[in-house]
Amino acid sequence: MYCEDSRGTDIDHFRPKIGYRNLTFAWLNLLLACSGCNRKKGDRFPTTPSGEALLIDPSIDDPWDHLYFNGETGLIVERWLPETRAADPKGRTTASDEYLQLNVEAVCEGRLRVKRSLERSVNSFLRNPCPDAVSELKEAAEDGACYGLTDWFFKREGTEEEPFRTLHNGHPEIWEEIVALTVQE
Repeated sequence: MYCEDSRGTDIDHFRPKIGYRNLTFAWLNLLLACSGCNRKKGDRFPTTPSGEALLIDPSIDDPWDHLYFNGETGLIVERWLPETRAADPKGRTTASDEYLQLNVEAVCEGRLRVKRSLERSVNSFLRNPCPDAVSELKEAAEDGACYGLTDWFFKREGTEEEPFRTLHNGHPEIWEEIVALTVQE
């Protein structure tokens, strides 16, 4: 889903029926969406002059290639590209409030709750690396997948944040088990 929230109640036509009638019933064009994002997007579909989608297609794009997670606020913002010194075009469009609702307060708070849960589980394991702590850590990682945050903290820039860096450096075998869980999803 666009916002990675669990309130998926609608089916969105990624490429809208208006303008893309031939994709009306194409499975790969149908996405689960919360009603807020679906209403906000409506029949609008921003593209580049060459026709490339400017919204992230969550069924084929890795959102973290275009977006960045702010762990202090829970906001999802556009990724800045050092080579162009500008915002990633898909990230800018997707994270803007013009087309979707990625950063409504409830969703941001949900992301922060998942982050805190992941941090607690990692810290608990680091204090006492027993089998129960490993199970708790794996469960938290699976729960973190609902907002894409397990990928963020175990595969992307979040790996450099504490306590994730300490887990990665001190327990690479456990780290790999968590990463392997994310590949299965």
